[in-house]
Amino acid sequence: MTRNSGRIAYLACRGTVTSSTERRHDAFEHDHSLRIFGPAFAARGYRLEEIAWDSPEVAWEGFDAAIVGTTWDYATQPDRFLATLKAIGSRIPLANPPALIEWNLSKRYLAELAEQGVPSIPTLWADRLADLTPEDIRTGIEAEQIVIKPVIGAGGVNQYKGPLDTLPPRDHPLWHQGVMIQPFMASIAEEGELSFIFFDGVFSHAVRKTPARADYRVQSAFDGAEHAFAPAASDLASAQAVVDALAAPALYARIDLVRRSDGVLAVMECELIEPYLYPRFDASEGRNFVTAVERWLQRTG
Repeated sequence: MTRNSGRIAYLACRGTVTSSTERRHDAFEHDHSLRIFGPAFAARGYRLEEIAWDSPEVAWEGFDAAIVGTTWDYATQPDRFLATLKAIGSRIPLANPPALIEWNLSKRYLAELAEQGVPSIPTLWADRLADLTPEDIRTGIEAEQIVIKPVIGAGGVNQYKGPLDTLPPRDHPLWHQGVMIQPFMASIAEEGELSFIFFDGVFSHAVRKTPARADYRVQSAFDGAEHAFAPAASDLASAQAVVDALAAPALYARIDLVRRSDGVLAVMECELIEPYLYPRFDASEGRNFVTAVERWLQRTG
């Protein structure tokens, strides 16, 4: 691809861009990303520019490409978000591609991966939690504790964890949206959740995330902790198998795995839209990312 300007749009949201006066509690992760990625891209002659994805009247043709970064409010307006990405992608190269993002938008993609033989967590799906009874859940899930998540959601928001025979209060947002119900994986409280970061299908680095003592979620918003992690060859192979099973190649991917009671690493989630990539855990991540971007731009030319 012929470079026009060297400008690459890094799509953020109004709560993460550094110019915002009302930044999200996790905006520091956006800052970490820019501190690592910005200089790495500049060293190759690119200028990474943060732009809120819903900014009006952006001259997208002035950019060589756009990369979805910290668009962490997308789950509140997924239809508008997807339509905007498709519009941007019709004008300049966009990663990840809108078709892959659309596939990843609903967590029902996990059912597709399970059908392909990817080790997974038993999951009960429903268009509305209100359509299920406790008996339905007891029949579909074998566990003492369950976790109920929205089918479209991010950041651990609006989840519920409780005993198998209980459901969230009637005023909980889960009652009137698509949900997925899974057994609580005890290994999250012990080993933690393992995140594997890939650029253009090539492994970059891994991170182990553990929840705070009073919670089960590993995100920083819930005081989760992050640890450097050197995966065993077998664990890396498990993550690579998930990447290989994705609906389409991804420029960037974070594969979140958790260990089942049988010792097998199962996919918890494939973050292909706006994952935090834990850049502070690997000094070469910026170089890995921009190298992958250059290969991608050459293919799109």
